[in-house]
Amino acid sequence: MTKSAKKRRICIDLDGVLARYDGVWRGEAHIGKPMPGARGFLERMKRTEFLVVVHTSRTCKRHVLAWFRRNRLPLPDDVTHKKVIATAYIDDRAVHFDGSFDRLIKDLKKFKVHWNKERPFKDI
Repeated sequence: MTKSAKKRRICIDLDGVLARYDGVWRGEAHIGKPMPGARGFLERMKRTEFLVVVHTSRTCKRHVLAWFRRNRLPLPDDVTHKKVIATAYIDDRAVHFDGSFDRLIKDLKKFKVHWNKERPFKDI
């Protein structure tokens, strides 16, 4: 078994987490500037036991890797638009499920992404 096969994955969303995003899709090649602290976070993750996997709805890996290089960010171990097995997922649109659907409904009612202050589930 290779060293990388033993490592666990941490799956990090691109738009809204590593890159600034305002909710407006501007095409496959347009990626916002890095979020403040993204470089330090990635550097720290690269020093851990985890493989860093960037998850994005973009299907062109080349654009994503070019963005990392252009912004002098540590390169991820992989880039994918598919859901992969991971120890943890980091996403600006995620709602944590702790086993209780009652708490999930409450959390959905309070949910909003940091770049949009609307609460899309307020009426459930």
